[in-house]
Amino acid sequence: CDLFYMYPNYIRQNGLDLSRTRFASKYRLYLYREGGVDELLREPFRIPILFIPGNAGSYKQVRSIAATASRQFDHARTAFLKDSQAQGNIGFDFFSLDLNEEFTALHGFSLHEQAEFVND
Repeated sequence: CDLFYMYPNYIRQNGLDLSRTRFASKYRLYLYREGGVDELLREPFRIPILFIPGNAGSYKQVRSIAATASRQFDHARTAFLKDSQAQGNIGFDFFSLDLNEEFTALHGFSLHEQAEFVND
């Protein structure tokens, strides 16, 4: 098991406004980028992965899985792809929802609102 430091970068996605969802002022969507691996890539263009935190969870919980996956994929990519142009064009885009750490286990209506936001 290798240990490494994580360098999280959370980029708020501004494309979700009230014209797209009625919950735009309540919830947020962030794109995660791992420092030292892909922090220079400010726009999403790769395989999307959506992280939805559970009861009272934070959007920042995506950090551990995204950092590990980004580093593992970066290591495999550089080992197999020698063309530096192709290396930056494949990978994962980890998105995470900021659901205001709501207690959805205790309040079903909040869970319904969150599900509607995800589907919008």
